[in-house]
Amino acid sequence: MNRSVPTVEYNLWNPQAAVRWSLLFSPAFGAWLHAINWREINEPGLARANMLWVWGTMVFLALNAATIFFPLPRTIDAVSRVSGILLWAAWYLAQGHAQVRYVKDYGGYYVKKRWVRPLVTAVAAIALYLLMCFALVYATLPHPPNSRDPAVLAAWLQPLVLGKWHENPELQDATIRKLVFDHHDGSTYTGVVEATLVGKPERLAVTLTIDDDGEIEWKLKSLLPEDQGKPQEK
Repeated sequence: MNRSVPTVEYNLWNPQAAVRWSLLFSPAFGAWLHAINWREINEPGLARANMLWVWGTMVFLALNAATIFFPLPRTIDAVSRVSGILLWAAWYLAQGHAQVRYVKDYGGYYVKKRWVRPLVTAVAAIALYLLMCFALVYATLPHPPNSRDPAVLAAWLQPLVLGKWHENPELQDATIRKLVFDHHDGSTYTGVVEATLVGKPERLAVTLTIDDDGEIEWKLKSLLPEDQGKPQEK
C-alpha cells in the first residue's frame, strides 16, 4: 500500500492484536476495530469495506444458528466446522493484512487505545449469541405433551423415533407409515409402528410409559416373523 508517512499521531487499537483476538471472537471483531482505525486514519473507503465484513460475519453466524432448524448433510456439516477459520483467513487476506502492514510501515508510533471496552463488548456479544442458540435448541426440543390421548402421544413420538433412526447412517432413508397406540393400561401405552427400514417394510411393537413426574420413556421391539403381516388389533 503506497502512502506517505502521516505527520499526525493517531489513536488506534493495535491492528495485529485485533487480528489475533478475531480468532476467538470471529472476524467481525477485528473488522469492526479495523474499521474504526481506518476512520481515525481518514480512510472511509477501507472503513466501509471492513464494516461489510462485520455484517457479512453476522449473517454467517445467523445462518449457522439456523442449522438448528435445518440440519446439514454430513459432508456440508463437516465443511461448516472449519468455515469459521476460513472466514477469518479470508478477511485477513482481503482487509486485515492491509492495516497491519500500514501501521508497520508507519513505524508503529501511535496512541494505543485500551482494550477493556472492545473485549467486554465482544464477550457480551458472544454470550448473547450462545444464549440465543441455547434458546433455539430448547425451542426445537420435542417437549412431552400434556395430553394423555393415545393419538396425541403417537403424533409426538413419531418424529422422535425417526430422529433416532436417522442418527444411524444406514437408516437415513427410514420412514414411518403409521404409528398408533391401540392399548393403554394406566400410564403404559402399547402399539405398533409400521415403517420402512433399509428399503424393507418392518413392523415393530412400541411401548410408551409415563411416570409420576410426567417423564416419558419409549421402547421399540421387532415383532417375531410370524407376527409380520397380521392385522393390527383395534
